[in-house]
Formats: sequence, C-alpha cells, structure tokens
Amino acid sequence: ANLDLIGLDDLTADQLECLDSAQVGCQDLFRMVTNLLDISRMEERKLVIKETSFDLAEALLEVATKVKSLADLKGINIEVIVPENIPVIVADRPLFDRIILNLLHNAINHSPDNLVILLQGQLSVTDNAFRIDVIDRGPGIPEDVRELIFEKFVQARGSESKFGTGLGLTFCRMAVEAHGGHIWVDGRVKTGSTFSFTIPRGVGDDLKPGPGSDPAP
Repeated sequence: ANLDLIGLDDLTADQLECLDSAQVGCQDLFRMVTNLLDISRMEERKLVIKETSFDLAEALLEVATKVKSLADLKGINIEVIVPENIPVIVADRPLFDRIILNLLHNAINHSPDNLVILLQGQLSVTDNAFRIDVIDRGPGIPEDVRELIFEKFVQARGSESKFGTGLGLTFCRMAVEAHGGHIWVDGRVKTGSTFSFTIPRGVGDDLKPGPGSDPAP
C-alpha cells in the first residue's frame, strides 16, 4: 500500500511522526529487496548497464531529497556540494542514483542525531573520473575490516564487525565496478567515515557543462 494516499488532515503530530517512520520502513524494505535482486543479476552477469548523460548536481540533489524523511527523523541535514561548470556525467542513471541512495542510508543510520552529512561530487583530474564522497560523523570503521564491509551480509562500524542483513554496500561495490569504477572507505574510528567512489568519464562527457552549470569562461 502507498502510505502517501492516507489522509493527513486529522492526524496529530505524533501520528504524523509514526507515519513518517512507517514510510521510511517501507522504502528501506523496498531498497533491500531491490538490492538483493540486482546483486543476483550482476553476479549472473544479466544486468545491462544503460548509460545516459545527466547533470551531476541535479542528480545528487534529487537523491538527497529522497532520504529527507529518514534524515529528518534524526535531525540530520544533508549538504550537497558540487563545483560549477562540472561536465555532465555518463552513467546508468537509475543505478547511479541507487548507489548514492544506499551510501546516504548507510551514513544516516550510523550518524549521531543533529549533525551534517556531506555529499560531494567533483571531477578528479588524476583519475580522469567523476568522484563522489559521502562523509559522515559516525563511529567509523576499523582499517582491518574496511574491505570486508563490501561483502554480502557483513557490516562493520566501531570496534567490531558483525554479520547482518545489509546488502547496500555490496550493491554499491558491484554497481560501481560494473561502470568500471572503484569504491572505498576512509576515516578514523570514532570520528566518522568517508565513502568514496569513482566512475570513469564517458566518451560523451568531455568538458561539456551540465544543464545547471554556467558556461565555462
């Protein structure tokens, strides 16, 4: 059922908060099931990458809006930072959006309340690729388990790793690698984590500004 169809006029503030929580739970369940299905397709090499060109800033802002309900429940603000005049990015837009969505969910779920999460996009000249960073202030991830967290059913935050049901980071790794990119995590325990990934610049995005950018000088 679509919870957006429920009439809101007569609901109290507490009921609206419960409704927001239910909506977030439904979205999270749908995300997990979709991740599992796409991981299976990618493992069987049945998922086809359909590349299109799109504006990076617009894409990041749209995805940030999709997690606003979850972020609001914790008083978290997501700040999107993209430099002007960045070229359009060439990638599979639905998969790209879901990589960001999973990384933001991960950051929100592991961040303390009432803080800021940074979502940054830029063009890495050294890698000749687009680079995206999601920076949180959560418990961090020990260096010796940073590679493990991209494996199925493994989660690691703070001082120990544990098995869980999360598949979001596994999906992210496989979707990034399907684009020919690379994903990793950095940061210190107890001070937060930075999840980063790169996607190589496509043939059609050579220094062409995105729709929302000013013309290059």
